[in-house]
Amino acid sequence: MSFAPIEALVDDAGEIVADRVVCSYTPSATIQTHLAETASARKPRRALLVADPPYRDEHLVQSTRREERASSFMSREARAVDRVTLASLPRLPGTRDEVKRIARFFPEHHALVGSNATEQALVELADSSELARFDVLHFATHALVDERIPERSALVLSQRDLPDALDAALSGRRAHRGLITAGEIARDWRLEAELVTLSACRTGRGPDVRGEGLVSFAQAFLVAGARSVLVSLWPVDDRATSLLMGRFYEEWLGTRGTSSHGKAAALRDAKRWLQTRGDDGGRCPYRHPFYWAPFVLFGDPS
Repeated sequence: MSFAPIEALVDDAGEIVADRVVCSYTPSATIQTHLAETASARKPRRALLVADPPYRDEHLVQSTRREERASSFMSREARAVDRVTLASLPRLPGTRDEVKRIARFFPEHHALVGSNATEQALVELADSSELARFDVLHFATHALVDERIPERSALVLSQRDLPDALDAALSGRRAHRGLITAGEIARDWRLEAELVTLSACRTGRGPDVRGEGLVSFAQAFLVAGARSVLVSLWPVDDRATSLLMGRFYEEWLGTRGTSSHGKAAALRDAKRWLQTRGDDGGRCPYRHPFYWAPFVLFGDPS
């Protein structure tokens, strides 16, 4: 696929494509064939929710409303793994509210929020095969995207109180950096999730490799066993993303008193809702495709 989502295009009649079609994507024919042969109809009940890891000391104290309003646009973007100082990343206050809202939709959930959102916690869940218990994994944090070596792309977790790297090396233990890479996910994780959501910037980006298709976080999670992955194609706004994600889960799981939708249809309806959501002044601040179009679904659309 290109990095312009089909559903955001406008046809000859001036209508947005998303208004009349439901879209989902696949990295390759091989993965699509596998998903078709292993269809699942179970209702999601258990969720792992990861959000708001601290990157430096002051992030251990929740920001005030005044601080949250200091910038009209807070992006969930970090660039490439070798071009960013992790401690300089801004905190994402909207992610904490995002997972609180999502938690209500699941009878069982395990939340790793704030200082609990660590690499160590996720490694322990992976090593014990506990990750396979979750129907949904939702990550709301920064992502580092390496489009040259996609295996190095990583989800950024807490950068506070990391174990000493030298001690780990001398004792033969894992050296923790507060990162989970795409290569590690594809190689070491074993999932049985209906959905993995990467509520971060540019998580759908990667090189187009002949015979493999688009190599990105989406492929890594699909290889690990997820049936579908929700990713983004460009930097996303913290507040708009929080609103979109809450509405998406409502539409998908049918928690608003309506029947549940397939994931792709639920995403389309959530995008429509965000476009037309009015503020106190009667404006629709998220009407522009920049806010609602970056998120696309890879894998099983049902």
